[in-house]
Amino acid sequence: MRKLITYGIIISIFGGSTFILTKNWKDILILFAESLNQYGFFLACSIAFYLLLLRNKFHFWENFLHEFTHLVFAVLLLDKIRQFFVSETSGEVVLNSSHKNLLISLSPYFFPLIPLTAILLLNNRTGFNTIFVACTFGFYFGRNINQTIRYKKEITEFPLMGILFIILMNFWMALFILS
Repeated sequence: MRKLITYGIIISIFGGSTFILTKNWKDILILFAESLNQYGFFLACSIAFYLLLLRNKFHFWENFLHEFTHLVFAVLLLDKIRQFFVSETSGEVVLNSSHKNLLISLSPYFFPLIPLTAILLLNNRTGFNTIFVACTFGFYFGRNINQTIRYKKEITEFPLMGILFIILMNFWMALFILS
């Protein structure tokens, strides 16, 4: 059942993306460019701020958020959690299932938990709130860069498919959050 849900989601995302991008690719790129034009400065500044000043100060919170995102996706995909462990140097979510799941393994690299939570909590996407969401999304990208360097093993478990999936999902998340 879990495999069916996972493959259904992955096929829907790739298939839906292919369909949407072939039909409306010009409109989507224009919307993406307008969003980057409007919030690109805040996005770039927050990524640089995170990578230059914060990345060595929040290892525990980085690991917690990383592992918590694994946990959220495991629960959403009906997997049972046996252990959740986080420290400043590492973290781990131990699941009942023995097989690797692309969505659970790669979720921290494509699902911006804090920016999406900020959108849900703020509910008003005007002025300061939108800039705040853009900055949290910038921190998410900074964290992704930092963690991609530290957790290469998770990404290399699903070589080409995983990388394509991460790129595609980050494009859609950026489009959703910044528009």
